[in-house]
Formats: sequence, C-alpha cells, structure tokens
Amino acid sequence: MRDSAAIAPPRLLKRMPGELAHRYSGWAQLEGLAFLFTAALVTAAIWWLLSTVNEWTRASVSVGRFYAGSFMWMFPSLTLGLFAGGIVVPVIFKWCLGQSYAGLAAYEDGVAGDVQIKANRFILGMLPIVAVITAVQIWNFHAFFGVRRIEIRELTDLSSHSYSYSDVAGIVTSLYTTAPNGRLVYGQDYLVYFRDGRTWGTHSNGYGLSDLQKQEIALFVSRKSGKPIREVKGIP
Repeated sequence: MRDSAAIAPPRLLKRMPGELAHRYSGWAQLEGLAFLFTAALVTAAIWWLLSTVNEWTRASVSVGRFYAGSFMWMFPSLTLGLFAGGIVVPVIFKWCLGQSYAGLAAYEDGVAGDVQIKANRFILGMLPIVAVITAVQIWNFHAFFGVRRIEIRELTDLSSHSYSYSDVAGIVTSLYTTAPNGRLVYGQDYLVYFRDGRTWGTHSNGYGLSDLQKQEIALFVSRKSGKPIREVKGIP
C-alpha cells in the first residue's frame, strides 16, 4: 500500500480537491477496474491450481473417504486474488504514470480518508493470513467411513473426531432440507446423529457428493450401526 504523504510533493497536497478530482478521477476509476480484473484473473488461476492439486493427490483415495469439493477452494483463492490486486495494481500504475502517480495517490487517499486508509491496509495485510488458515482447514476437511470406525473433521475443527458405529444414535432422511434463510430446499439428504450430540449431514458438508454417494453412505452407516434410517419432514 502506498503512502501519499510520503510520495506526493507538498505543493501537490495543497491543491484544491476539485483540481485533483478533475485530473485523477478517471485514473482512479481505471485503477479500480484494473484491480477487479487482476483479482479475478489471479483468483481463477489459483483456484484452478488448488483444485487440480487436490484432485491429483486424492484421486486414488479409498472408498468411503471424502474430501472437500473443488468449489470450497474458491475462498482462499479469492482472498489471495484480492491481495494480489491490492499489491500489483498500484505498482503497475506507479510505473505507468511515473511522477504523476503521486497525484493519483493523493486524490484516492483524500477520497478515502484516514480511517478507511488504515482499514484498507489492515485488511490487505490480513488477506494472506486468512487464505493460509482457510487453505489448511479445507485440506484437513474430511469424512471417513471405514470398516470399524468413522472419522470426521469439519471445517471449523482443530482436530478429527473418531467414532465407532456403536456411537451412532440415529439416522434420518428427508426430501427437504432447511436453508439458512429458513426456506425448505428440495433434495434427498441424510443426517447422522452421534451420542455425544454432534451430527454429520450430507446437506451441509462441502464434499460435492452425488445423490448415489449420499445414499450409499447412509445405507452403509445404517448397516454397520444397526440403526434404521427414519424419514422426517425436513432436515435442520
């Protein structure tokens, strides 16, 4: 991030806001568009790379083991794309405009204000940290239904949770699930209840499971645990 007070000469900072706006408002809009284009381009490239690596390294995993779907890698990709846009675009414009870039920086900082400038710097510095944390959590995100045990690690978990099939308290299914906005969404899904109060559902996990995979998991858990699959009106 640039500091306009450091790169702009004093006489430039004393100019009337209207003069700066007349000269640099168009460049500011162009820089904004360049930021969006760069962020989108980098996001797409990183998302493709992470998704490809995820598929290559986990293409031969055993049956019953499920990892994050490729769409979940969009979040760390987006945060890195925004970070790249915030770093690369000002450098490119500074190179293109030369000394005139000081005026553009002064105009943009004047429009944003001190509070917004500090907030933007903080957010920009946090983006790579957030990207790394989410990437690690997504990489460790999994569900494994083995012969004797079930192992689950959700996106917000710091470690895996392991269960025997005797820990399964019940299994329910419904043609409707409840969306975050409270509306019912059509689609056959299953929800497994464990005796410790935790649940695992095919409707709220980012594995990208097909309808057949969902059914196979539920039937397998039902057979191993001895718990029947009960049909309910809606899965919460």
